[in-house]
Amino acid sequence: MSTQRKNRIAISMLALSACAVSSNAEIAISFDDPRYHGFEGSFVVAWAFTTTHDIVATELGYYDADGDGLSADHAVGLFRASDGSMVISTTVSTDDALDGHFRYADSRDVLLNQGETYFVAGFDPLGSADHIGIPAVSALSFGQGIVFEGWQDWSESDLSVPGNPQFGSDFWASTDGYMVNANFRYTVPAPGSVALLMLGGLVARSRRTR
Repeated sequence: MSTQRKNRIAISMLALSACAVSSNAEIAISFDDPRYHGFEGSFVVAWAFTTTHDIVATELGYYDADGDGLSADHAVGLFRASDGSMVISTTVSTDDALDGHFRYADSRDVLLNQGETYFVAGFDPLGSADHIGIPAVSALSFGQGIVFEGWQDWSESDLSVPGNPQFGSDFWASTDGYMVNANFRYTVPAPGSVALLMLGGLVARSRRTR
């Protein structure tokens, strides 16, 4: 067996090891309170978070108030809070699988780094009959490693965000809750898997430069 082939096999084994996760997919935000409200207009709702360890986002979700389907397709994205840059995005439709109060669509797997602030945002287009969740804060729970940092909404004609979005923890209107329409599912990398994946990439680049 040639040295080049051995290196390719070694890199593949490293990558496969790096894909191992500690458990099934987790849900970033959950709530038992199905309280919601309908809004007129075209706008984006987002909530920000940090993580206590590295996680891998795998699917993005949009709120389906009664679990009976969405009236429109909704763009959902994950962004870096530091500059508003998009990390991943997808479109959630009524045909996507329902899990709890959200329908989820596959997206490109992406590593979210420990300690960095991100936000997940959902777009509600003009004419949509879909509602926005307004769960009571006491009803909220978060997945392993997710730390809530605040929420915000703004008027937009698509899934666009300000260059320096600000997030707060004030309740919406006269309620005791926050507005939520976007969610995501994720996995927790097994110990050492992120380092293995990075090592595999370094080995591959080293071989290409020879």
